[in-house]
Amino acid sequence: MSKIFSLTEFNSFMKSTRGVSNTPLVQVKKKNFCIDYLSVVIDKKFIFDTIFADEVMKALSIDKNVAVRKCGLNGYDVGYLFNEYISIYTGGEFTKKDGKETTQIELKGEGCRKFEELGGSWIELFEFLIKNEFDFKRIDLAYDDFEGTLNYDTLLEKVVNHEFVSCSKKLPVILFSKFGNEYKGFSITFGSRNSSRSLQIYDKKSERMNKNFAYIDCKTWTRCEIRFRNDYANEIKESVLVSLYENKFDLLVKSLIRNVVDFKEYYDSDNTARLKTWKVWDKFLDESVRIKIVRQYDLEKSLCKKANWMKRSVAKTLMDLYLSNPNYFYSLINFLIISKIEKLDNEDLCVVNNGSDKFHSNNRFRNKEELVKFIKDNLMVESFNIEYLRSLLGNDVNETIMNLEKIIKGEDYLYDE
Repeated sequence: MSKIFSLTEFNSFMKSTRGVSNTPLVQVKKKNFCIDYLSVVIDKKFIFDTIFADEVMKALSIDKNVAVRKCGLNGYDVGYLFNEYISIYTGGEFTKKDGKETTQIELKGEGCRKFEELGGSWIELFEFLIKNEFDFKRIDLAYDDFEGTLNYDTLLEKVVNHEFVSCSKKLPVILFSKFGNEYKGFSITFGSRNSSRSLQIYDKKSERMNKNFAYIDCKTWTRCEIRFRNDYANEIKESVLVSLYENKFDLLVKSLIRNVVDFKEYYDSDNTARLKTWKVWDKFLDESVRIKIVRQYDLEKSLCKKANWMKRSVAKTLMDLYLSNPNYFYSLINFLIISKIEKLDNEDLCVVNNGSDKFHSNNRFRNKEELVKFIKDNLMVESFNIEYLRSLLGNDVNETIMNLEKIIKGEDYLYDE
């Protein structure tokens, strides 16, 4: 018989119910948010009794004395298993990168839960992985809802009727689980197994009952599991870390789910993207907004496009402005930069950090507030020649200056919700 736990015992039995995170940080009412899979690779070989190996094991909260050697996987010669569920693979000709042997760390769902049980800190682990330039191969983030917010029949109808917008070009796949002669469990998958972004919504309670695993005694247990691979995994790694810093991991997961799919109130073949979001879906993803994820290739292309557009469209104008009054030219440039400070968004954050890495400027920012602070610290209003700016841009300069002075005084009006 499957073991059943009541919601009142939810926290007490987290360790027994491995499908649920035991991290208090990400439990919100009758909802749960967790990291459910992590795979990273680095261009080094894992050898016991080296500084690198010691640092890896410390970050994972594991002890080399509990290591169990196992067969290699995915082209690696050898694998090590720690505490039953945390895997490290290393060595092998097929896994070399630029002639160097590589090491893969893999935490599946049970590995993530074991990491937490061992007292591991996701913040410290992500800090270590990012600082040491690990290549993120895959990150899975899960959202468990125990309130029955989504009606399964209605959800399935919306998928069948194509009342949604998805980043996947392929139609979603619907599968059902059979219990005897009756169909109960289901899963809806947007994107294929190898897609760079995919989302699976399924009846987690039925799945665990079918496998005879422990489950929580609640009306429903719906799981939304979002998966990011390769470029997309690397693009969200810092967002995950920042969300953990700010205790907003639940909000990030819901926002990233919106990135993959948006259910609509009804179907309109000519205007689906502009239709209102299904109210139930909005309730399910409450307080979240869609996060736009831009891959590194797209960011580099974006920077090049911006630079070439400036060369084509504004270079001659800037030359004329400089020649007309060289002394005040940089006052104009600084004013133009700072006058659009309220337009900064997450896409700019990605573009700026990518450009910083590319040009080794060491100007990396964790959020929009840091972008604003850097600008206001380096482009001071006092350096502007107001009369010169007004002669070029008109009296609108006055209002912009007033807004900039509010920023200088620390009035964070840009971020008022």
